[in-house]
Amino acid sequence: AVGPITSNFTTSGYTLQTDASTTRSHLGNIVLSASVELKLHNAATSAGRAINIGGSISGGADSSIVIQGSQSDLNAARINLSVDGATLSVPTTISSSGTGLAGYVATANNTSISGSIVNNTTARTMLGAAGGNDLTFTSAADHSGTGSLQFSISSGTTGDGIVRIDGTFSHTGETIFSQATSGVIRMGGNNRLSDDSLLTFVQGTLDLNGTTQTVAGLSGGSAVGSRGIVNTSVNNGVISVNVSSGSQTYAGLIGTPGSLTNITGANNNIAFTKS
Repeated sequence: AVGPITSNFTTSGYTLQTDASTTRSHLGNIVLSASVELKLHNAATSAGRAINIGGSISGGADSSIVIQGSQSDLNAARINLSVDGATLSVPTTISSSGTGLAGYVATANNTSISGSIVNNTTARTMLGAAGGNDLTFTSAADHSGTGSLQFSISSGTTGDGIVRIDGTFSHTGETIFSQATSGVIRMGGNNRLSDDSLLTFVQGTLDLNGTTQTVAGLSGGSAVGSRGIVNTSVNNGVISVNVSSGSQTYAGLIGTPGSLTNITGANNNIAFTKS
């Protein structure tokens, strides 16, 4: 049997893609030489596509990943980090002509992203974790551009999917929470979310985790099917909404206790301010 391999890309011009609905897998690490660009997915495909990366992605100076596609609204150009401990340490550019999603999902434990992500397209950057798995957006990482960001997290028999935010977000597009009801986005420091971005809740949970977050607006949510904003730290969490113009309506929950969320340690130690 052939085990995991390491693929070394020493020149640009290569694309890893699947042109079928079946998820394809690369079983091993990917290493890019300095200044090498590797493209993922077919630029012309509008349907959802997924590639499993069964290892880490690293590279030399000025190397990069480009996630491309033309996905329609509900479809994604998805890269699964599919082995425990997988890391992505090179920058990523989202290059899509569609209105769907493009990005990374943890389908294994202890996965992390330390490379920057830039999105100046109509597509939404996707960061997610399948049920029982976790992804950390590390302190070395940042997400920038005019594009929007969507957290897409599922639940499963082995627990909630969790994305931990230690890095920073400075994008001006919308920030959308569209994970399963039990999916959790957990903050790892103050003001990691973009203060220029509107937070829109479809469903899921933002765990302030004892931090302070300032955002440009808050909308969406529901008392049914959306757990909203919680705090699992003994330290107070603060959510500050700075609306520059107009108005938004938020119908979700703030400070939901653990008895309702099933999130261990969830409490009502939250301050909400609006300016």
